[in-house]
Amino acid sequence: YKDDSPHYESKDQTSSLVVDLKIPLDNHLIRERVQLNYDSLSTTSIKNKSRLQSGFSLTDRYQGLDPIILSPLIRLDLAEGYHTTFSPGIGMDYYLTDAFSLTTSFYRVYRIPSFIELYWDSSLYQGNSKLQPEHNVRYDIGFNYKANSISTQASFFTNWTRNQIFTFNQKALNIEKTRTYGF
Repeated sequence: YKDDSPHYESKDQTSSLVVDLKIPLDNHLIRERVQLNYDSLSTTSIKNKSRLQSGFSLTDRYQGLDPIILSPLIRLDLAEGYHTTFSPGIGMDYYLTDAFSLTTSFYRVYRIPSFIELYWDSSLYQGNSKLQPEHNVRYDIGFNYKANSISTQASFFTNWTRNQIFTFNQKALNIEKTRTYGF
C-alpha cells in the first residue's frame, strides 16, 4: 500500500533580541527600548520567506509636576517591505492620594501582519498576502488603586483602526475602518 495523499509541512520561526534600558535622571525615568525580530517561514507551498523588523521607543516618565506624572512616548518601526512609521503617544497619572490615581493615555499603534496572517495555508486557516498594516489610534481613561497587598485597576478604552486585520471564515482580511471600545 502506498499513501499518495498530499501532506503539509511547515516551519515558522521568530527570533528576537530586546534591549531595555531604564535611566533615572532627576525627576525623569527615561526608558529606551530597541527590538529586533527575524521571522522566517517555509511551508510545502511557500518556500523560504523571511524578513527583519526593528523598533525603537523612548519614554520619559516625568515626575516633576506633583501630583501629576506625564509619560510622553515616541516609537519608530522599520520592517522590510513596509514604510518606516513614527508613532507618538502620551500618558498621564494624577495622584489623588498615595494609593489612588486617575490615568489617561492617547497614542498611535502600527502593526504589520504576521507571517501566519500573510502566508499560512491549511484547511483551518488561509493567510492573505495582500494584507495591509494596521494603523490604530487608542485612547483610555481609568483609575489605579494600590495599597498594602491590595491592588485594582479599571479603564475604559476606545480604538480607531484603519486596515484592522481580522479573521473571517478562516481567512485573514483587512477591515477598512473600525471603532472598538470597552472596559
